[in-house]
Amino acid sequence: IGILKSLKLLSFYDNFALTGNIPTEIGNLERLEDVEMSWTKLSGTIPDEIISCKELRVLELGYTQLTGSITSDIEDLKHLRHLSLTNTTITGTIPSEVGKLQELAELYLSRTNIEGTIPSEVGNLIELQELDISENDINGTIPTEVGNLINLKTLHASRNNISGTIPSELGHNKNLVSLKVDRNNLEGGIPSSLLDSLSLQYLHLNNNRINETLDNIFNITVPNFPDLVDIVLSNNIIRGSIPKPEKLDINTIKRVDLENNCITGELPDNLHFLFPKILILNLSKNKDTSNIKCCVQINENFVKINGDVIGGVTCENL
Repeated sequence: IGILKSLKLLSFYDNFALTGNIPTEIGNLERLEDVEMSWTKLSGTIPDEIISCKELRVLELGYTQLTGSITSDIEDLKHLRHLSLTNTTITGTIPSEVGKLQELAELYLSRTNIEGTIPSEVGNLIELQELDISENDINGTIPTEVGNLINLKTLHASRNNISGTIPSELGHNKNLVSLKVDRNNLEGGIPSSLLDSLSLQYLHLNNNRINETLDNIFNITVPNFPDLVDIVLSNNIIRGSIPKPEKLDINTIKRVDLENNCITGELPDNLHFLFPKILILNLSKNKDTSNIKCCVQINENFVKINGDVIGGVTCENL
């Protein structure tokens, strides 16, 4: 393969007949721009020689059996725009040198064996739009420098050991569409600065120790996200009762999951005015649901209360 000096695209995508290691001769392909080898049976480590491919834009190696770690020399791939090692057995940490990849727009490192912290240098990736580091063993906090990522649309860091609070600097990411940091050790409230992220559609903070009131969530947070579709806050410390429908007009939300929190009180009448397009409203396993009505149907969709899914009924004033 090393004799193909003019090669720009090398693709074996979705080819499980491809086995063995990536040949070291790949480093001879000085014009190579695009490597796509995901969904193959490649194994072994990523050869150091690939750093010689200075024109590389795309390095797609996810869903393989590759091992090893991300070399600090990755900083030499200055034109890299897309890096995916998703669903591999890559180990080690995210090297701080990743922050020197000034053209990087997509970084996918989910479902690997990566550990350590999120380097603050990630905040230098001003072109970054997609960051997915879910399902690893990452610890430490979310660095405040993520607020520098003004083009960021997706931040997924679910199922790690991240602690601390949600940094208020995330509010600088006005293009943020999806924030999923569920199943970590986060605490504190939802920062008010996040209200500046007007593009937000998906907010998953479940299975943390988020301490917030429903009044803040429904009267301050939710109405300021005009495109919000999915809000999941189950298994936290959410307090208070569902607000009166006349206070809100939430026309986009399709799922609200508040299971296993500290919610009390009754569901308000005319609930369909509060969530006219909702598909799922989950209030089961809360602190005091004895006063919550047991018969709820909204627009022929289902509501889950006290562990029971209720549907196919008609209730007056609902």
